[in-house]
Amino acid sequence: MQFIALKEDYSISGTLNPTNVQWNREYYECGTFSIQIPASQYREDMMYIYTKERTELGQIDKLNYKTESNGFRSLEISGFFIENELNDKLVHPQFSANGNIEDEVTRMVNTYKKDIPLLTVSESQSRGNNTVFTSNDGQLGDELYTALKQHEMSLSVDYDYASNTKTFSVWQGKDRTQSQNKNNPITFSTAFKNLIN
Repeated sequence: MQFIALKEDYSISGTLNPTNVQWNREYYECGTFSIQIPASQYREDMMYIYTKERTELGQIDKLNYKTESNGFRSLEISGFFIENELNDKLVHPQFSANGNIEDEVTRMVNTYKKDIPLLTVSESQSRGNNTVFTSNDGQLGDELYTALKQHEMSLSVDYDYASNTKTFSVWQGKDRTQSQNKNNPITFSTAFKNLIN
């Protein structure tokens, strides 16, 4: 898997050959990433980590240098996925929701996103149930995750390098439990060898 470091303007800073990658997707909160690269690959203008194999875009928040006993210097780059950028916005003035959850969350993002670069919002498909909630002075991303969690839904901001766009959308995972018949069920078990213990 090839990783590319992007600058603040989303142009290429350089290609990376990581020795270790952790790409941690979350459902009810913003996911995180961590990659370890040779220190010689680092450039000061790196702001984002991108790979065409994933829709997430990592935003660099932390750098940790490490020197091995053999003198090899590496750098661990870590941070949150770009959904965390929504937390740069405060829900102010107060937002009041009364309607379909996906419609209301979409309206909320459109209300407060005005200066988030490159962000477009997918049209609501009116999924989920009706809801009533009020938000005031909270961070936009956290407020969205909280509202969606009540309906077992989540959000994503997918980055498309070719079109240089970030797209906000609401989504819901598939129910794979044994008690439903809409989707193929999945069983995790040591007998099936898809769990170690």
